[in-house]
Amino acid sequence: MKNNYLNLDKAARMKGQLLGKMGLGAKEEPKDAGYQSGLAGLVTGSGGKRFDIDKVKGDLREKACDFVLDHAGSLL
Repeated sequence: MKNNYLNLDKAARMKGQLLGKMGLGAKEEPKDAGYQSGLAGLVTGSGGKRFDIDKVKGDLREKACDFVLDHAGSLL
């Protein structure tokens, strides 16, 4: 959201729903290291490997973020 890769309204709604599922309010954010890394654009995969979303160029970055947002609903 911070880098304008996502539709802000859609992302904010999904964020609120996911935080609600975790029992957190809209103003509260998890202190989890994975969540904090995600805010910084770092994704940690299996085996502890890290990927920096800032390394992805152009439209691919936006498409990747949209894909994640579209599938985040399955976590609800």
